[in-house]
Amino acid sequence: MKTKNLLLGLALSALALQSCNVLDIDPTDTYSESTAYASIKNLDLYVKSFYGVFYSNADINVGANLAMDDGVSDLIKYSWFNVAEGSVNKLFYYDNMMSPDGNYRSNWDGMYEQIRRFNEYFYDVHSGFADKLDSDQLAIRTAEVRFMRAFAYQELVLRHGGVILRINEDRVDDHNQRAQARSSEDDCWTFILDEYEKAAQMLPEEWTGSEAGRLTKGGCLWHESPCRSLCQALAGCC
Repeated sequence: MKTKNLLLGLALSALALQSCNVLDIDPTDTYSESTAYASIKNLDLYVKSFYGVFYSNADINVGANLAMDDGVSDLIKYSWFNVAEGSVNKLFYYDNMMSPDGNYRSNWDGMYEQIRRFNEYFYDVHSGFADKLDSDQLAIRTAEVRFMRAFAYQELVLRHGGVILRINEDRVDDHNQRAQARSSEDDCWTFILDEYEKAAQMLPEEWTGSEAGRLTKGGCLWHESPCRSLCQALAGCC
């Protein structure tokens, strides 16, 4: 009887182990870390998916959040019939558009969603998912993501002043960090400019062929310079 029970126990254990192996597979409806970091080619597809952060903050994107921002300043004057003669500036005087509780220029939710995705990338790299990739090539892609995260924070600070800096690279903030305090505007600008400098050190001078148009060292430095001037004008820092 004991022998039968032992054989039955072994059989059930083997079945359980087999079931675990069957269930332990990559999802078929999304890409897992093992796929994203399987090769530099795959990683490039992942990193390029982040580039939408530029379009979502571009003046050409006239969605509900940004409402043609540059028209609110002297940077550009629109010729479209519905924004002619600086009428876009009048939005600041509409109670339903600008109030202590509402800001039609706010990009808070969208940018923090992007920042969460950037932080997931940093966490993955910190956790070793990309250890088998060429370290120099990985450093370039990480510099791209570093620049884009800093850019997202720049666009937040321009609209909200000091914001919450969720910048840990060894974890992704969750509900336990939801009450984190906002940093000062000076500290935010210092972080942003430091990140631009780090990114510039690792970005290539140029991309060729089908990769042309990706972030370069020159593009990063070009962007950093006016950003530093803006920081000095707005916050008196940097």
